[in-house]
Amino acid sequence: METLEIQTDAVSINPMGALFGNIELEYPTDADAQAVLTEADLNRALKSDYLRDKMRNLKLEVKGKPVIVDVQHAELHLPELGKMLLSANIFLHETGEIKQFSAEVEPHVKSNGESISLEVLSAEGKGLTPELITALFERVMELLDLRNLEVSGMCLRLKQFDIEKGKLILHAKTRIEQFPSA
Repeated sequence: METLEIQTDAVSINPMGALFGNIELEYPTDADAQAVLTEADLNRALKSDYLRDKMRNLKLEVKGKPVIVDVQHAELHLPELGKMLLSANIFLHETGEIKQFSAEVEPHVKSNGESISLEVLSAEGKGLTPELITALFERVMELLDLRNLEVSGMCLRLKQFDIEKGKLILHAKTRIEQFPSA
C-alpha cells in the first residue's frame, strides 16, 4: 500500500487488560480511512495465497450445467480515470484447456458501501462463451462483497473510491468494537 491515513474518534483502552497484554476497547470507535493502492500493490494482492485460493475451483453454472474453473495469472491495470483493465487465464477443468480473458470495467460502490459492482464496458474471452464470462463475473462480484472480508469486531463500509492512472484511492468508514484476537 502506498499510503494509509486513518482518523478516529476517541479511543479508550482498558489499562488493566493492556498491562497483561490483552488490548480491549472500553467502547466502540469509528474511523475514516483513506488508502492509496498502486497497480503493483493490487497485482501483488492478486498473487497472494488468500486470493489465489479464492479463485480456484470456482463452481459456475452455465446453461444449467455446472462448470468448474480456476482463474490463473490474474492482472489488473489502471490505465485511466475511472477504469480498470482485468486479464487472466481461465483453466477449464472439464476440458483441461486454458483460455485467455480480458475486460475493461468501471467499478461502483453499492449496497450502502458493503460491496463493489463491476460495469463491464467490454470483454473478450478467446474460446469462452458469453454465458461463461457472465457466470464468471457474477462469481467475482460475490468475492467483492466486503461482508466476506469482515473481521470479528470490525465493520467496514466503502464510501467511495477514485481510480487515477496507476492508482486506486479507497475512502472507507469502519466501526471497531474490539480488536481481533491473535
